[in-house]
Amino acid sequence: MKPRVVCRVATLLLAAGAGWRCGPTSSVAPIVAVPPGQQGGVSPPQVATQAQIRILGVGTHDFRSVNVAIQGVTVEVNGAAVEVQPADRRIDLASASGWVAGQFALPAAGSKVHVTLTFAPDGSWARASSSGAIDARGIPIAFDATAEKILAHGSVEVRIDLGSSLVLDGGGRLALLPNLGIRF
Repeated sequence: MKPRVVCRVATLLLAAGAGWRCGPTSSVAPIVAVPPGQQGGVSPPQVATQAQIRILGVGTHDFRSVNVAIQGVTVEVNGAAVEVQPADRRIDLASASGWVAGQFALPAAGSKVHVTLTFAPDGSWARASSSGAIDARGIPIAFDATAEKILAHGSVEVRIDLGSSLVLDGGGRLALLPNLGIRF
């Protein structure tokens, strides 16, 4: 084997910066070993991206309005709480458009995200011929996702099926027991 080849192989096997030099130091750039799994170069900084938590009522049947208030939105990324900027507090789930419950800074893909939404206790509903109160004190809506899924669209949408989520509570009110789906 030629001395230059042996020197290059030795440089790759030993860590870069161990003092090995091959050939004339003034005209040949040193060979630098790249750790396995890396392509070399400079990695971009890990930058957080704004993401939204949206909520939408579907299957509205004959409801003209289903008014509830979002009491709280919490987000944890890898087990640590992140700041959530609240958005729409009073929402009409019978509306055809979705509502933004909150926004937060989401770190780079690969992070585990846990979201919890709670409603204020009292709401109201209306149909063409009747209306009444909603008891929204149910269990909080909670779900887990990866940052990759949320970042793919910049948001996660909670879709509540109103036809199966509003049930008589025995006291003349409707109880909100969310039957929902999560859409990324």
